[in-house]
Amino acid sequence: MFTPGHYHQAHALDPSHLAGLLAEMLPDVKKRHIVGCVLLMLAHEMRSHRRGGAIIVWTANNKEDWEESIKIPHPLSRYQGLAEHVRRLVAEASTDLDRDKVPADIWNYLAGRHSAINPELLEQLMTVGRLTAVDGALLVSDNLEVIGYGAKITVKPPENASQPLVRKVPDVISGWIFDPEKHARNVSELGGTRHQSACHLVTKHNNASVIVCSQDGPLSAMWFIPNGGRVVVLQQLEAMMD
Repeated sequence: MFTPGHYHQAHALDPSHLAGLLAEMLPDVKKRHIVGCVLLMLAHEMRSHRRGGAIIVWTANNKEDWEESIKIPHPLSRYQGLAEHVRRLVAEASTDLDRDKVPADIWNYLAGRHSAINPELLEQLMTVGRLTAVDGALLVSDNLEVIGYGAKITVKPPENASQPLVRKVPDVISGWIFDPEKHARNVSELGGTRHQSACHLVTKHNNASVIVCSQDGPLSAMWFIPNGGRVVVLQQLEAMMD
């Protein structure tokens, strides 16, 4: 058994815990909590259009690395609109969400005061969120620069890969622990092609993480845990958003 990072216990179903869980997908401690919150906002927009979609977060700078496994029909040369707000929020924060200063836009989102959020940030979230409605996936960097959309994952199922470990958000209240004996699942059990392709991608490229949304609303997050050597899947993220 192992716990992914610092979030080994969740005590209630609320967006702040979900933002913390999404932060586990990101390696940069200095900004990952902020990016996790903005990712949560972006996932909210993706879910709202009810067409399904996926957001691939790519932490490597090597373009050839992702070009090996992702084809992008609509590249955007790292669109900066949303990333500029991430940089602003990081600058406003002292360090991370466990410390004294939390940016006002983050507090307002987590408190449900969406009308108080910077309107330019809301506009960027809507603009980038609409791109997830296009068939394929949205590809972003770890500071939410938009690399492209309509992305197609071309990874073949890796041979002899360990089964992903799967947990549902409501269950993590009792303990944020993944037990290979209890939580290992076949990739086919994750869902349709979109979910399975995302899992294959993260299995092959451990620097990638994916948030997947089904057309009927369920959200899942997938990322690689080095200390467990496995892909972990957190399902029913929408339980913290509804």
